[in-house]
Amino acid sequence: MKIVVVDDEPTIVLMCRRVLESQGHTVSGLHQRARRAQPAGAEAVDLLVVDYKMPELNGLEFVQRAWALRPGCAW
Repeated sequence: MKIVVVDDEPTIVLMCRRVLESQGHTVSGLHQRARRAQPAGAEAVDLLVVDYKMPELNGLEFVQRAWALRPGCAW
């Protein structure tokens, strides 16, 4: 499964990546600075895991932007 983890704390992203990769998943992680530079939805993924409470852009807003980039995708 291809998974993207988005959190404003790089340590949380790293922890999630380690756990999910140990289960055999392909995981990309985005933290605060990276998510400004690379919009979600640029590539197809199976699962998007997003922290709801982030500064500047909350999790719901992040998912809405991802849907806007890939309207047919079932996040």
